[in-house]
Amino acid sequence: MLGALSESFEGDAHELFLDRDGPSFRYILNYLRDPFATPLLPRDRTERDQLRREADFYGLPVFVASRGPFAGPFVASRGNKVATLDPLQHYELTFAMELARDWRITKGTYQSILHIGDSNHQRFPGIWFHKSSNALHVKITTGDGGWGWGVGSTTGVAFAAGGTYEVKVLVANNILTVYVDGVSVGTGSGSTTDVATDAAVYVGDPWHPAAKVTLSNIVMREIA
Repeated sequence: MLGALSESFEGDAHELFLDRDGPSFRYILNYLRDPFATPLLPRDRTERDQLRREADFYGLPVFVASRGPFAGPFVASRGNKVATLDPLQHYELTFAMELARDWRITKGTYQSILHIGDSNHQRFPGIWFHKSSNALHVKITTGDGGWGWGVGSTTGVAFAAGGTYEVKVLVANNILTVYVDGVSVGTGSGSTTDVATDAAVYVGDPWHPAAKVTLSNIVMREIA
């Protein structure tokens, strides 16, 4: 939009007045100066919502917030808190997961991989190995004090001891999709998730036995 306006002028002696939000325009300018850099975004949710409206007005790509990367490697252990972050409602969560050489499914027990949240009911999300199959168990909190919604177990992948896998959890428009090595392995749906600030990031939560895994490059990216 800015390009179209400037091209409509003839000569150099012109001023353009934009009756838009001034504080947000600093982020617009920084993006235009270096569009390939990761944008620095306001932490306040209301300011980010305002920035999305401004980006839409100017015809620019939607800005995306990031949490992390938390590089690691982080070995899962019970209650291993590795970071804090402000969870997002619409996001892409990615990490690399290396299984130990003596890893195996323990029947009847959920093995904790990654948990974002300060209690067992806060899941932004929570990720475990399923208690009865060679699969993942992914759950998201719903805000009603319940155990949440998500994917009970995935299909299409069989985890093997000593293997390394790229895991992605995509949450958008109340749809949860889980990917392993770029392949969709399970979906679920539910209501809008909770919001919080400074939620704990556990590699191995305090409430379940830890899986024998090592995680690295944990990143949560906002989908606007």
